[in-house]
Amino acid sequence: MGDFFSLSDKTAIVTGAAGGIGNAVAARLAQAGARVVITDIVDGTDSARSIGAEFIHMDVGDEISVQMASPRLQRPSENWISWSITPESETLARR
Repeated sequence: MGDFFSLSDKTAIVTGAAGGIGNAVAARLAQAGARVVITDIVDGTDSARSIGAEFIHMDVGDEISVQMASPRLQRPSENWISWSITPESETLARR
């Protein structure tokens, strides 16, 4: 795949990215040069490692889980300054 776009100066967080479509989105963002953090309710450590991303356990449907992950999402490592891209690979529904 050619260089359709470059995200070398961007940071992305992709929810639901331990597998499936979310993982494919995260991999493509990383391939385009973005620094990537993936989140999921299942362990995505290996998925993250395989694309050079960081994994943070988080259930986007659980407010407490999001609050607990929030400090890490704001500053996952010393080199990551701000969030630039937040694709929505998860859908939230309340009944």
